[in-house]
Amino acid sequence: MEPHIPKPTVVLAGVAGSGKTTIGRALAQRLHVEFVDADDFHSQAARRHMLEGQPLTESQRQQWLSRLVDGVTGRLPVVLACSAL
Repeated sequence: MEPHIPKPTVVLAGVAGSGKTTIGRALAQRLHVEFVDADDFHSQAARRHMLEGQPLTESQRQQWLSRLVDGVTGRLPVVLACSAL
């Protein structure tokens, strides 16, 4: 009988266009875990803010991180793509 090896949670961080989503989806499939994109947890207001070329405020960033933690905690292990450098 093979020993049980827990599945890891993996965080892929990088700038936009660096391949986080492509690599993350392939890795999640290989590990048989869910792929999560941290950008999906931004509010509409924060998305508009970023589209206008404005950096997020500390408050917006904190709200995003709180939603991200709440949204991922019950789903672990996952592969998470995140541009929070």
